Amino acid sequence: ATHSIDTNTYLYANLWSKQVTGFTRQELIGKPVLQFIHPDDHDKALAYHHEAINTGQRVEFEYRLRIKSESASPAYSAAHSSCIFTQGTLVVSTRLSEMLHRQPS
Repeated sequence: ATHSIDTNTYLYANLWSKQVTGFTRQELIGKPVLQFIHPDDHDKALAYHHEAINTGQRVEFEYRLRIKSESASPAYSAAHSSCIFTQGTLVVSTRLSEMLHRQPS
């Protein structure tokens, strides 16, 4: 996926994004990135994004990613992401870990 650094929204999501999150490209593009990150991980994720932007280096980090759920409460999975800032865009590659848990509403 790629993120706008100005609006912190998804600019692009490949077809693999649905396999990883359960959300379609249409459900991701234009939405705030933080909408799909566990609230307790917002500051950490933003700090890593800024590190990639400021250094131009690839940065890797772990956080909890929201995945599509049939339940009314959000579901999250542990995720490992790698991000790099290139040509004015933050490019993020994510893979999920094994755990899945639900957050109370």
